[in-house]
Amino acid sequence: MKMYLPNGYLNMKGIMEDKRYPFVFGVGSRGTGKTYGILQWLMTETESKFILLRLTQGEAELVASEEANPFKPLGPEISEHIKFKNVDKNTTAFFFDGELKGVVMALSTFAKVRGADFSDYDYIFFDEYIPEKHIKKIAHTGEALKNCYETVNRNRELSGKDPVKLVCMANALNFNNDILIEFHITEALYRMQKTKQEFYYDDRRGLMVIYPQNSPISERKSETALYKLGGRYNEMALDNTFREYYDGNIRSMNLKGFKPMYIFDTLCFYRSVNADRIWYVTETCKGNFREQYGNTDFEQMRFVRKHMMLHDLYLMQKVVFESSELEIRFLDIFNIT
Repeated sequence: MKMYLPNGYLNMKGIMEDKRYPFVFGVGSRGTGKTYGILQWLMTETESKFILLRLTQGEAELVASEEANPFKPLGPEISEHIKFKNVDKNTTAFFFDGELKGVVMALSTFAKVRGADFSDYDYIFFDEYIPEKHIKKIAHTGEALKNCYETVNRNRELSGKDPVKLVCMANALNFNNDILIEFHITEALYRMQKTKQEFYYDDRRGLMVIYPQNSPISERKSETALYKLGGRYNEMALDNTFREYYDGNIRSMNLKGFKPMYIFDTLCFYRSVNADRIWYVTETCKGNFREQYGNTDFEQMRFVRKHMMLHDLYLMQKVVFESSELEIRFLDIFNIT
């Protein structure tokens, strides 16, 4: 599949029409056609209804308004025929020429929806699923997204129907994201960033990850006013680059020469018996550990308070991780940004 159309924008039509992958997660620089391409396809290429999902209720309410109408970029032939109507305090329906086309909802309040039948909804488009760093984090968003998908998909596959297609798009804002972790995507994105790989496919899980890193649109935008200013913002908005981690933090190590110390959830902490006192974090737990902590807020508070020295050792580059996903989980535990 081609990543880019002849005009330089992303080939969202090809991605939306590929039925092999019911789960699509994308990370793309700003203004490259992610949202535009998906909404255009959903409005013009399929008769199916869809859910336009945002992270918070505030975002959903803003999107579902005439002032911030997300269909405006599609042109007046579509946007001027869209009307919004509040169904309840958590849901806004949108109609095209009087016919129901879909609903706008927030992941943070989706669980409060009662009695809704989504059997005729075939698509969920989750826009901006990675929040900016200044946005307060919402706990367990990965699990919430899976619950949302289950509510919509239900048992349709048992009846021989295609599964609902979930398409999630965002900017390269933060690897430390609960959705990426829950769907086991962080390691793939980490490798893709290092190797400049733009597509990743997991056929067994029905998962596609797109990570455009050679966008012709981004190249043209680099000469516009804002981006001539330079700075780290350009890395995310144009270069589609996540925060770079110190490469020495991530490598596979032999447990010989390490002493088991603590377990938090599935993370196993080992300390080297050598003079360098390197710590190793893996999900391979062997031996007798001194302490074990469960995955609850209270247990996390206990673990962090008692072992804050791990925070300091990390900043000194004395903590090594088996994978980038484990490093991200560590950063989340100790609230390191």
